[in-house]
Amino acid sequence: MKLLFVTVATATVMALVACSDDSTGEPAASPNGLPDESNLARAMMLTLADFPTGWAETPQGPGTGTPFSRCVPAGIPAHRSALVESGYFTPGSASSVAENVVIENVEIYDSSDFLESLQSSSSTFADCFVQIINEGKLNSSDASFSNAKASVVAFPNLGDHTDAYRLEFRAQARGQTVLRNEVTVYVEDVQVYVGRVALNVSAQKYFSPFDSTLLESVVRKAVAKVTPPPPLAH
Repeated sequence: MKLLFVTVATATVMALVACSDDSTGEPAASPNGLPDESNLARAMMLTLADFPTGWAETPQGPGTGTPFSRCVPAGIPAHRSALVESGYFTPGSASSVAENVVIENVEIYDSSDFLESLQSSSSTFADCFVQIINEGKLNSSDASFSNAKASVVAFPNLGDHTDAYRLEFRAQARGQTVLRNEVTVYVEDVQVYVGRVALNVSAQKYFSPFDSTLLESVVRKAVAKVTPPPPLAH
C-alpha cells in the first residue's frame, strides 16, 4: 500500500505542476530541433548530499503516463530542450519509502520569455489536478482517490519567480483491511524559474504537511545549483 501511494501520488503531481508531458522516461530534445540540454540540467540537480544524514535516493521506475497530461498547456514540448527527474529522496531505505518523499524536476526552455508566459498557469494546473482526482479519473482496482483540494502557500520568492501550492487528497487501498488503509496525502509543490530554467521540488507526506523548514532548505539548495545557460541562438 505504501509504495502504491508514493508512486501514484508523487508521479502524478510531477506530471501536473512540473509541466512534464505524458512520457515514459526522460525525453530527448524537442521535436522542433532544439539542442538537447539534458546534461546541463543534470548538473543542476539536487543530490543526496543536499539532504539530512540518513536520507536515501531510490530510482524511479519507468513512467506509464497519467490522466494529467490534459492539464499541460499545448506547446510545452516544442519549447523545452531538457527535462530530467531525480529519484525518490526519502529518510531511510526503500522499504520505508512512504510518509516522506521528495522529487525534483529540472527543465530548460528555449527562452525566459516562454517561462514568463507560464507564470499565470500554476493555479490552472492545480485546479485541473483537483478536478481529475475528484472525478475519479485516477482510481484503479488497487486504490481510490478523492476529496482533492489545492491552496496557495506562503514561500520565499526565489530566482526570478516562485509559485508554491499545497495539494491535498484522500487515498484508500482497496481490498485491504489493515490499519491505516486510508490516508490523507499532502504534497507541497514549489516551482522556481531562473532565466530559462524551471525547477520543481515536490514533497509528499501522509497525515500532515511536509516540514516547511526542511522544504525551504532543500529548495534554496536546488536554486543555488542553477546556472542559467545563455540564450539559444536562433
